[in-house]
Amino acid sequence: MRNYLQHLSLLWYFAIRIITPLSLTLLGSLFIGAVVYQQLVVALVFDRDSELGDLAAWDLRIELGEYSALLRQTSRDPTLSSLVDGEPAAALHAVVTSQTELFDGLALLDADGTIVASMPEDIAQFPQLTNILSDFRTAPAPIDSLISNVLMDPRTGESMVVLAVPLPGASGGADGAADMLLGYVRVRGSDMIELMERLTVGGSGYAYLVDRNGRVIYHPDVETLGDDFSDRDYVRRVKAGEAGGALWDAPTGERWIVDYSPITEAGWGVVVKEPREQAMAPATFYGRLLIGLGIFVIGLVLFLLWIGVRGVATPIGWLAQQTARLAAGEEVKYTQLSGITEIDSLGRAFERMAEQIVAYRSSLRLYIGLITQSQEDERRRIARELHDDTVQNLISIARRIELLKDSIAEPQ
Repeated sequence: MRNYLQHLSLLWYFAIRIITPLSLTLLGSLFIGAVVYQQLVVALVFDRDSELGDLAAWDLRIELGEYSALLRQTSRDPTLSSLVDGEPAAALHAVVTSQTELFDGLALLDADGTIVASMPEDIAQFPQLTNILSDFRTAPAPIDSLISNVLMDPRTGESMVVLAVPLPGASGGADGAADMLLGYVRVRGSDMIELMERLTVGGSGYAYLVDRNGRVIYHPDVETLGDDFSDRDYVRRVKAGEAGGALWDAPTGERWIVDYSPITEAGWGVVVKEPREQAMAPATFYGRLLIGLGIFVIGLVLFLLWIGVRGVATPIGWLAQQTARLAAGEEVKYTQLSGITEIDSLGRAFERMAEQIVAYRSSLRLYIGLITQSQEDERRRIARELHDDTVQNLISIARRIELLKDSIAEPQ
């Protein structure tokens, strides 16, 4: 890899060593930021739904407190405290006439759990009311009131809850004597859940109420009233008095954001649910918008960086080409200003160096030409001297030798 990088152009070297790592780092940071943003939005949705659930639970506590206080006040009515055998219905009728601001009906139970009087009278047809007495006696002491689980009115099929308080001075065992005062409330449309009915949870969320057995007391979908949700983990938690939130996967595959708040006085729980996909839809839209904008900005930055790097690499590459031409003895071109001080200084220095090398080469050629010319002149001079002097001398010597031979050959 190192040898490969050594043969890359400067532009591609910058692209591989700087631009590519920078691109990956910026994109990684962008997607990590998007994930963190999604998680932050989920946390904010949890906080919002938790506050809504706490608000509904707080309102229900106040409403239940008012119901219990009114029922205790009614139980202390002198008319009920002076009941005698055979007169509970008349006494209860007198009380109901003046004390029915919140309750849809009242009933008196004796120590055996038998309804001895009720207003309206058809409440006596509701056998589940008698179970409130055993719940009251098994509740942790001391207790001055009890709130029932969800019950279904056999007359109307509507869900209802029952509150019970003991009568002051109740015998606890006298046959036929009233022992406990009951007040029942239809859940839907009551002041008890007025806030939950008005509660808005995002675009498609809702809140509902479960009793201590995990059965639905109130739900926007009337078909769900009385359903058993005790198998759901968050319902088990709120039944145990816990508050919190969780992501819940419905059997249909849809994922929900669920927050739950307990109402410890009654053992009930407020559950706030919202589809995660719809709750996150705005965040998802803006998250994708931000990612797209971020990618565009990163691309623009990288493009400008590429232009800048090319602005540096191109004149340097041009200088490298001219250097190669200069080394080969070819004609070089003058550089153009790049706008970068250091590169322009390098270009001017290269021009001066090229001019000096050209001048040096010209001087060298002139010097070599002069040397060659001098050698040629010397050769001609030597040739001329050899032709004019040496040859003549040799001819003269040859002639003398011949004369000498002739003189020797003649007799004396």
